[in-house]
Amino acid sequence: MNIYQIPNSGTPVISCGASMLAVCGDFTHALAHPSGKYVFLTDASGTTDIGAVNLNAQQITQTSSILYPVQEFSPDGTITYATNDGEGEIEIYGFDVATGGVTEGGSFSDLGYLFTAERK
Repeated sequence: MNIYQIPNSGTPVISCGASMLAVCGDFTHALAHPSGKYVFLTDASGTTDIGAVNLNAQQITQTSSILYPVQEFSPDGTITYATNDGEGEIEIYGFDVATGGVTEGGSFSDLGYLFTAERK
């Protein structure tokens, strides 16, 4: 996985391989956190590893993981939504943007589609 600075100069700022973070060598789904400070990488088993992006050190370091594939974030990035297909549920986790830690929340029945919105 490569991370590029915007505007894209064509040269990655970080090249993440399995030697840096195991999941970088074999992930099926990737999401960038709204803050730009984290990547959420889901492996073939469905576990999502969360990595802190350090542009200065050109490093990605795992901060935590979620047992299910993360699909969406709340607009401010403090809540993550993951799918638990075995139970047909959406799992809700709090996300600490300062530390990269997660707190397990509740779940609700998967009614089809999930959209996040910000109330003004």
